[in-house]
Amino acid sequence: MDPSGEGPSELCRASVAMDKQLNSLYYSLPEEMCARAFEAFVQDQPICNHFLVKGSRSSKEARLGLFPQGEQRRQINCAFRAYFDRLGAALRRVADNGSGIANT
Repeated sequence: MDPSGEGPSELCRASVAMDKQLNSLYYSLPEEMCARAFEAFVQDQPICNHFLVKGSRSSKEARLGLFPQGEQRRQINCAFRAYFDRLGAALRRVADNGSGIANT
């Protein structure tokens, strides 16, 4: 969503435009937009992982707006960070209690 919550985000608009240009349905699929958002999150982390990240900052796709940018990217990164922080805390609690994940 855009900042007002009323319309599509820049990422969504760029993804739909690319699909129209290619006469396909790929870039605007929710799972594909999420995958590119996650790729951007991974690239913005201090640890470099060339296996997971193709180029969310300066690739042709990035220049076309197919990765989140600016404030939207910061918000998405915050949401992923919060999720992984909570997941890590939950996994540490399970490990500290000596329980297996399958038992929770």
